[in-house]
Amino acid sequence: MLKIKLSPPNLVNRKYIVFIDAETKQAFTNKRKANEFITKVEGELNEALLFVNEAYCNLTAFYRNYFLADRDYRFKYEVENCFDLINNRLNYISFHSSSENYNTMISQAINTCFDSLIAACELINEKSQHRYDMLTRRRIELHKKIIVQYKESFDDFKTQSIYTDKLKLISA
Repeated sequence: MLKIKLSPPNLVNRKYIVFIDAETKQAFTNKRKANEFITKVEGELNEALLFVNEAYCNLTAFYRNYFLADRDYRFKYEVENCFDLINNRLNYISFHSSSENYNTMISQAINTCFDSLIAACELINEKSQHRYDMLTRRRIELHKKIIVQYKESFDDFKTQSIYTDKLKLISA
């Protein structure tokens, strides 16, 4: 199974700095705490990667139900572009899992996957409305809600982990 392995912390001015994405970074006074933080973030990123893969598989099944029955090439092109972008980002994650300064790219790749999953849900939902397919419409809306909630919790994790670690530094 593919596991995300983040870069080790950078030593700058006697502080260990861990970058999660372009806006989110954390500084630690010792290397052990920085490595614990990296382990916690790696676990969350690995869960997000598994979630994206599972949602991608589910949405592909919904799309394939419409693929042969519909001649709307604009719909097919737009959905396949979303899927190609997700597949591209998942391949990027798998091939660059051990390169330097990788932390910010992995977070951006996962956020791009979330955005593409939401866009694909909206496209399939729109097509199901045009075809009066209420069952697929409700199932897609449910999947979209789950994806949006997971994306929000993923973003909250990044901000909460930084906030709680700063509180620990202040209280210590």
